[in-house]
Amino acid sequence: MDKALEVLRKRREELIHVFEARRTGGVQAAFEQAAREHKRIHADVFSLAQRHVEEQGLCRPPGEMTFLMLGSGARGEQSILSDQDHALVFELPDRDTETDATRAYVDRLTRVTAALLSEVGYALCSGHVMASNPRWQGTLLTWQNRLEQYYDHPDWENIRFLLIAADATAIVGQTSHASALREGVASRVARSSFIRWKIADQALVHGVALTPLGQIRLEGVSGKGYFHVKEGLYTPLVNSVRLWAHSVLINVPQTLSRIEALTSQRVWSEELADRVKEAFVTTLDARVGHHLRLYEERKTMDDRISLSELDDPSRRRLKDALRTAKSLQQMTAKQFARSG
Repeated sequence: MDKALEVLRKRREELIHVFEARRTGGVQAAFEQAAREHKRIHADVFSLAQRHVEEQGLCRPPGEMTFLMLGSGARGEQSILSDQDHALVFELPDRDTETDATRAYVDRLTRVTAALLSEVGYALCSGHVMASNPRWQGTLLTWQNRLEQYYDHPDWENIRFLLIAADATAIVGQTSHASALREGVASRVARSSFIRWKIADQALVHGVALTPLGQIRLEGVSGKGYFHVKEGLYTPLVNSVRLWAHSVLINVPQTLSRIEALTSQRVWSEELADRVKEAFVTTLDARVGHHLRLYEERKTMDDRISLSELDDPSRRRLKDALRTAKSLQQMTAKQFARSG
C-alpha cells in the first residue's frame, strides 16, 4: 500500500504544473483538467481502501457503493489547497435492514478512505463533512429521509447541510445516486420561499469583502491586512449562483454550468451572465495564483491574499470581480426577499 500511496501523492503534487500552465491554456481549462485528476485520485484511493478493508476480513455488502465528492471538488473548482469533502451511498439487497456486518464494513471503509486521502495530501475536513461521519453516509432511502428532515426543520444548520448535498458528484458507483441528491435539494429549495429567503439573507451576514465606499475590505493588522479570497469572494459568488439555479430546478453542480443554464433558460440576461462568469474566473485565477506563490516560497497554504502581492492589473480585476459579486448578492437578496 505504501508504494501505491506514494504514486498517488506524486500525482496530486503534479497538479501544480496543470495550474502553472493556465496562462497559456486558460484558467477554465486548467481547472477542468485538475478536476478530472482530483476525482481520479479520490476514486483510486477509495478502491485502495476497499481492498485494504477486505484484506482484513470484512466482507463487502452485496449492494453497490457510491462514493460522492462534495464541495469545490464536486463543482470542479478545487485548487491546490483543498481538504476532504465526501459522502457515501450504499445499497442493501431487497430493501433489507442494515446488518451489523454492513455497519462494520461501512464504518471501517469510510475511516480508512479518509485516512488514506489525508496521506495523499487532502487534509481532513475541519467541519467533518466526510463519509466517515454518519451524517454523510447511508442508503438512498436514508439520504431521502435525511433531506426531508432538513427541509421540514429549516434552521440555518440544516439548510447548510442541504446546500452541501446539492453539489454531490459520484466518482465511484451510480451517478444516479448523486443526481437524486441534487434533484432532491433543488426541488425542496424551489418550492420553499422561506428557504430561499433564508439562504439569501444569511449570505448577507458573511458578505462580499467590499466596503460601502467600494474599497476591498481587509482583515488582520492595520498596514499588513489581507483579503480572504475564499470567504470574501469565492463563496458568496458560488452561493448566489447556486440559489438562482435551484430556484428554477437547475441541478448541475458546476458553477459555470449553472450560469450557462440560467442564461439558456432566460432567467439571466447574457450581459449579467457574462459579468458573473468573468468575475468567477477571475476569482479562481486569483486564488490559485496565490496558492502557487505560497508553494514557490515554501509557505503554508492559505486563502489570505495581501494586496501588495498583486500587480495593478490584477488588483483592478479583483476589485471588478468584487463589485460584480456584491451587485449579484444584493440582486439575489432582493429577488428572494421574505415576502416572495
